[in-house]
Amino acid sequence: MTGALGVFLAVAATVLLVAGALALYATTRHQALLPNPAPQTVGRAGWLLVSAALIGFLNVAGPATAVFIWMTALMFVWSLAPVIAKWLRWKKEGAR
Repeated sequence: MTGALGVFLAVAATVLLVAGALALYATTRHQALLPNPAPQTVGRAGWLLVSAALIGFLNVAGPATAVFIWMTALMFVWSLAPVIAKWLRWKKEGAR
């Protein structure tokens, strides 16, 4: 898919992926975003969002490329989420 519709679908898939990946991360025991892990319903919603993102990427790119984009973006979000969460906590504690 090319043109404006393809760009819109790729951006929408990226937003869905980031939201879903953060939701999945928030349900883990060692997450640093929230004081306590989010309930498992948030995890189910996260799986729904990342699955929708994969469908969006499959409509924009070929199957192998779409899965590569999807997996790489998931790993990127899951790698940055703890670092950003700890930085925000450090900044909040330092502001007191």
